[in-house]
Amino acid sequence: MIRDRTPPTTSAAGARRIAMPSALLAAVLGLSGCGSDGEGSEARDTYAAVSSAEDAEHDDGEDTAEDASAGMSESDVDDEAAARLDALSEDEFRELLLEEDELPFEPDTYVEESGAEYFHQHIGVTGDTYVTGFGDEECTRQMDGINERLVGQDPQDGLIRQASRATETGEERLYLWMLSYAEAVDTEPLWDDVLDACEGRRLEDGADTIDFSAFAAAGFRGLTMEMGVENGSDVVEMDGYSATRDMGRNLLMISAVNVDAATFEDVLTAQAAKIDARLGR
Repeated sequence: MIRDRTPPTTSAAGARRIAMPSALLAAVLGLSGCGSDGEGSEARDTYAAVSSAEDAEHDDGEDTAEDASAGMSESDVDDEAAARLDALSEDEFRELLLEEDELPFEPDTYVEESGAEYFHQHIGVTGDTYVTGFGDEECTRQMDGINERLVGQDPQDGLIRQASRATETGEERLYLWMLSYAEAVDTEPLWDDVLDACEGRRLEDGADTIDFSAFAAAGFRGLTMEMGVENGSDVVEMDGYSATRDMGRNLLMISAVNVDAATFEDVLTAQAAKIDARLGR
């Protein structure tokens, strides 16, 4: 499913404003990154892969979506049962994830990709963006390893949706994805490791900086990244967010860059409310 209403930014300044946030969120969003000189790492570039799909043929999924409740019994109603939720299918993910018209803003671009293979190839890879850009230390190693740990070795099915819109400071991006597994999901150890290494830390590369803090809202847990991005003689300040919610044998991940805190929390609240409504909670 691809809907693109805005031509890509082509100016050098615009390109930097858009590319740098992608680099800083590389380990979370599955993007290949840029060092301070703007050179890409060898990791796969998810954003490029998603964007290039705009020229390909895709089904919009509207005719294939099934009632997500088909895989959810009444025993899923309470929290304990929901924590044991069975692995869901791609069509069930399509019913559960926020649609374009359910977002708290109108995106210029809205893209959907699906299948476990897509996640293996474009997201579940260990990058070197943070180590290359900010030096080899525990925090940068943890950040570069987030994708591989989240996706793991055996996802059964998956769906990712990306929404973006142009702003004066660059491009706001929002990513929502779900994966299913053969075993119950537990992302607590991952966030424990990342926050132990990064919370309260500042990474610096010239004028580019990242400050990390813990994040929790609407049943999600993750981190906030306060970023300063050099743009010519100016430094553009923006935030990045990444948070997960464990759902039995399913993982829900939401990430954003250059989106304000209120908008991100609105997305999490809306997504949690939709899922809870579908589960009958």
